Amino acid sequence: MPYGLLVDGPAAVTPIALAPGQYKTVAFVADNGVQGLPGAQLRVALALADGTWQVETVTVDGAVGQTVVTFPNPGATVGLSVQRLDDGAVPVGWSVA
Repeated sequence: MPYGLLVDGPAAVTPIALAPGQYKTVAFVADNGVQGLPGAQLRVALALADGTWQVETVTVDGAVGQTVVTFPNPGATVGLSVQRLDDGAVPVGWSVA
């Protein structure tokens, strides 16, 4: 199962390539609660095999638990582009399943 950390910093972008059809979700978790900071704001863009993108904005708050984005079309999802919309100070981990 692929996993990693998002790039830290304001407007930082983390590109993630995926094998089509292998994964159905991406989950994010942050340790903002431990640090007493607000949750991370992310733009999650799903790259589809036909060259189109599906975009949504999510908040990742470790005090609440994981934030999970479900792929509407897993067979056509070939990657992700995750952009930090916050100041990028809170580390955020990701994994796909």
